[in-house]
Amino acid sequence: MLAHNSSVKMGKFIFINPQIRKRNLLSLLVSWIKFFFLEGIEWKKITPIRSWPFGMKRLLEILKVDALGIMSELPKENLVVIKGKNDNYFCDRESAEILKYNGYTVIEVDADHDWNENIAKTVASYINSVESIN
Repeated sequence: MLAHNSSVKMGKFIFINPQIRKRNLLSLLVSWIKFFFLEGIEWKKITPIRSWPFGMKRLLEILKVDALGIMSELPKENLVVIKGKNDNYFCDRESAEILKYNGYTVIEVDADHDWNENIAKTVASYINSVESIN
């Protein structure tokens, strides 16, 4: 897929809290429930019940994505993973160890699973550092 497109392979890639370990629907739902109760979630961020069928469809699509497989098609020097230190439910410590073992650069920032200012600053800093090299 990606390996055949040289212009894509030449680009720089930032993966943020990717799901590395394959999981089934039940284990992902258990992780989500833990996330909900332990990290907390703002009530205004909860998806309305009428949108749950669409959300479930998207969740099933996410479970099919082989992020590590996609990453393996890209040059490791053109790829960085930014992970929230406190993300214990999606891109957890075990996932970070798998990434490091496979030779990927993992930057851990002070964040949970959700996007926050620390992740945004790290992304901007990485982009600026790449642009200054080129």
